[in-house]
Amino acid sequence: MKQFEDDDFEIPPAVPPPPPAPVNAPVTPTAAPANGKAASTALTDTPAPIPTRTGSPAYTEDDEVCDFGDPEASRVGDGYDRIRPDKSQPDLVVRFALMPHLKPRKALVHWVEGALGKSQRRCASKPRELPAYCCQVLGESRYHVVVPAIQYLNCSTTGAYAKDYTGPVEFKLGFVDLSPSTFSAVGGLVEDDGTNNIYQVDVTMKRNGQKFDFAMRKCVWRNRPEVAQAVESAMQRFVATGGEQKLHKKLGRETTLKEWRELLAGQVAKAESVTLDDDEY
Repeated sequence: MKQFEDDDFEIPPAVPPPPPAPVNAPVTPTAAPANGKAASTALTDTPAPIPTRTGSPAYTEDDEVCDFGDPEASRVGDGYDRIRPDKSQPDLVVRFALMPHLKPRKALVHWVEGALGKSQRRCASKPRELPAYCCQVLGESRYHVVVPAIQYLNCSTTGAYAKDYTGPVEFKLGFVDLSPSTFSAVGGLVEDDGTNNIYQVDVTMKRNGQKFDFAMRKCVWRNRPEVAQAVESAMQRFVATGGEQKLHKKLGRETTLKEWRELLAGQVAKAESVTLDDDEY
């Protein structure tokens, strides 16, 4: 199993953004719809956290009541989705900005494909130890990296905003999932000179066969005080309400030795490793 040093996956530290200028009417982000579409001119964000049982009001039957259109009832998963162009729109360009509020995380994973579909599972092998059962059957695992980000929702299909655009900027929180090669490519878009780094720009992503092409764009959210205020508020709330744990879960499903044996023995599904040489995994 090939090992990588931590330094191989370091994005240069972020330069803290300047405090946003005051605005006449503060912008309050709202939850992004589960279907990924933006709501009118709202600056979108993950839903407010559900209170914990400790210190919370007693549960009543009213907690089960909802109406059509209730965002909590319509939400699928944690609302914190992977950012990438959809396969059905091969010419679509997605625009995003990496967020410095949580450091990127990496893990060794196997992608397994079987009767139950594809699943991304954490490798059971440990550094400086003999390969675990999963690697003995599937071959060596590969690193992948997840980085918190915001996706712009109302830019054009080429990832652009009109020159001197002053209208609303819609966004949602998410993450990018990168292979080692694309992680290096994205980090290399900007030469870190102590002032500028990858967190100071926007990035566009477009499909190129089974790979992705990336390009640098001028940062939108940092140059619009009301958007900067909304993004900072959204990210601070995300971090304070379990954002680190959510990001950790995006690294893959934890799988016990028993589960690996059942999976690879065909008791759950006949599985075979999916190559990670391509970005599309």
